[in-house]
Amino acid sequence: MTDLRRTADLLLAVETEAAAFYEALARRFGERLGLRTLWMELAEDEREHAKWIRETRELLGRGAPVTGVPNVPTAPLEAVLEELRRQRERLERGADSLVEALVATITLETSEVNDALVEFLVATNTQHSSERLARETILHLRRLTAAADRLSHPELTALLKGVTTTAERRLQPRRTILVVDDEIDMLETCA
Repeated sequence: MTDLRRTADLLLAVETEAAAFYEALARRFGERLGLRTLWMELAEDEREHAKWIRETRELLGRGAPVTGVPNVPTAPLEAVLEELRRQRERLERGADSLVEALVATITLETSEVNDALVEFLVATNTQHSSERLARETILHLRRLTAAADRLSHPELTALLKGVTTTAERRLQPRRTILVVDDEIDMLETCA
């Protein structure tokens, strides 16, 4: 249980820092092309994630059953937390450009933190499903794609479209088709 609490504490710190980072982005670049709304929505989502983690910590503290053991390594979470703090400090000093800010947002939204959050919440709190959390990630990626497109930054737009497509494919249910035939050539053709 100690590892779960440590993971919960780290995830909570990351989500809290991510919300502060997005709020700083909104303050610094918010007047540009509706990006304030994008970053404030992302900040609100991070605050919601933090709320879920606090609720889960409370459930764990009361001895709620854990449906699985999340395999969430803490080292990457610690690294993301430190990088978020560094990025926010740079941003508050005025050191980042708008494109650098957007790249930092993309990096965060596509980082291991999302996978760690999903794995932790699904394993420790039955209220959360991996499908619901994956859909939220896709929504974030679509918002970022729209922002990159508004900024007329085709490289970032193309990158985000690719990442979004990959995330959407993972959500699609896998289907299996059974082909039965007594002719091997027909089976190979169908395969």
